[in-house]
Amino acid sequence: MSIVSTFDCRAPTPPNTNDTIVDRAKLGSIVFSSLAEMAKLEALVWPSVRSKVNKLIEGYKSDGTTELIVLESAVLLDAGWDEICDHIFVVRVDRSVAIRRMVEDRGMRSEEAVKRVDAQSVRRGILGEVDAKCPFTVIANNGERGEFLTNVDNSIAAVLSAPVPLRSSRGQEMLRGCAPADRRAYDLLWPHFGRQQGRTMCGPASAAMLLRAMGSAADEAGAVWDEVLVLSASATATATATEVGAKAKRCGLTMSEMRQLLQGTGLECECEAATVGSSTDEACAPLLASLRGESESESFVILNYHMTTAGQAPFGGHFSPLAAYHSRSRRFLVLDVWPETEPSWLDADALVAAMRAVDSESGLPRGWLYVSRGAVEPWDESLVTSNK
Repeated sequence: MSIVSTFDCRAPTPPNTNDTIVDRAKLGSIVFSSLAEMAKLEALVWPSVRSKVNKLIEGYKSDGTTELIVLESAVLLDAGWDEICDHIFVVRVDRSVAIRRMVEDRGMRSEEAVKRVDAQSVRRGILGEVDAKCPFTVIANNGERGEFLTNVDNSIAAVLSAPVPLRSSRGQEMLRGCAPADRRAYDLLWPHFGRQQGRTMCGPASAAMLLRAMGSAADEAGAVWDEVLVLSASATATATATEVGAKAKRCGLTMSEMRQLLQGTGLECECEAATVGSSTDEACAPLLASLRGESESESFVILNYHMTTAGQAPFGGHFSPLAAYHSRSRRFLVLDVWPETEPSWLDADALVAAMRAVDSESGLPRGWLYVSRGAVEPWDESLVTSNK
């Protein structure tokens, strides 16, 4: 059944054509006057629109060049299309402003504008809380056009640089799009992922994950590595390591202390401070080389970065393993062990800034630790950064 036959809203057709044209003004007067009539229109239109949208999205995804797909719809939430989105932007405007704009900009009669605006008030997201199946941002549109466009640009930029959870559809799609070498660490680490148990134990928890992935046992009985066993093993190496373990429980570790902790478990570890002044690509080059294990077949990277600067929950310095790199989006996958966040893809610019963030204890930038099996080298006291 067609829209024209259902609502008797055929517009006059041009000469020499058999096209069926909908009289939009007549259709609008019908459906905006009755919720039942609007429901009929939605039942006719939404399934075909959804089918076409799905085909367009699949086409854009498969062309290998499209980085951002935007779906604009006044009924996006009501139609359930938020389930195919990674993020939605809900634009809201006060009733009086909307009515005035329709009268002034579209030449509508005041009573017609009121009827249309009030009919839209039942739409999900227009009023009250937004109930969406994906993250969302609400943007006000009561001011001037320039102000609104600036708010839109800023909101989109914030979302594009925000962490992308690994468990999200976009996060999983990015993982599938990684080159094998760029997800080598993920394939080895993910089966052994675990969150930190103590509030200051991100370093030991990250170390335990690496040790589990390397297949080594914590003792002769074959115990599985956890943060407690990491501290215990390291404490047997030197008296200083015992102090490091106590500090880990109390307030967290500096990067050099983290190196000593790792070496106490029999691993080789090198510290790399995030250089200041270089471009993001220059700063990422040695990080990518370490991630890909170009010199070691069994090697990993533990990041030391500032969580808030990276766009995560408001918190300070942090340790977590690096797992993958998605070149097209320029994002790194961090297997975040913090209990209140989750493994996520972090924007390269944001991550580099987070590693360059000055440590409050040492006054030095953070960076990363390159961890592998092998002979242990003396740790460098000059690289002192912490998770404070």
